[in-house]
Amino acid sequence: MERAQKGMGFGRPLGTDGFDYSYRMTVDQRYQKVALRKAQLYRLYTAQVACQALALLWVALVMLKGREVSKIVFISITSGIIAIICGEIGRRRTSSMLLKLYIFASSFATALSVSCGSSGHLSGELTSDSKQSEDRDSLSVLFDTLETWRIFIGVLLQIVTTSATISLLLNMSSKRS
Repeated sequence: MERAQKGMGFGRPLGTDGFDYSYRMTVDQRYQKVALRKAQLYRLYTAQVACQALALLWVALVMLKGREVSKIVFISITSGIIAIICGEIGRRRTSSMLLKLYIFASSFATALSVSCGSSGHLSGELTSDSKQSEDRDSLSVLFDTLETWRIFIGVLLQIVTTSATISLLLNMSSKRS
């Protein structure tokens, strides 16, 4: 009986009339966009991890063939991995600094990847021998084609991911001092 008198346990809490329920249950559009972009970035980062794994596989194949791999390729892969780690931590913690670092580092890695692919540092490594260039086996042609597609998909992923990251940054609330 004491509980009923204090307003605990029965009915709605004291101090509310119930008319503000619909207002309290709405979520600001900006927060919905932030949640949507965070979920989208998780999927995009996963796809970028797959592209980085394919690049590592490609480097391993080149090295197994006894060929030398350019330092630029290693810098591209390393900066791509660092970028994804920064992006994922920034996404989880909603850290604008880490998300901006992600945009810069991943763009740098993508630019290096494109320059390596177009200059032949990566795509022609399995068949850079003059004897092999005359009669390339179908496996080398397949690897060259797959690497070209990996770079192309990486560029598209970079464009979409950068766009989503910028959208997230614009919708995030600023830290209050």
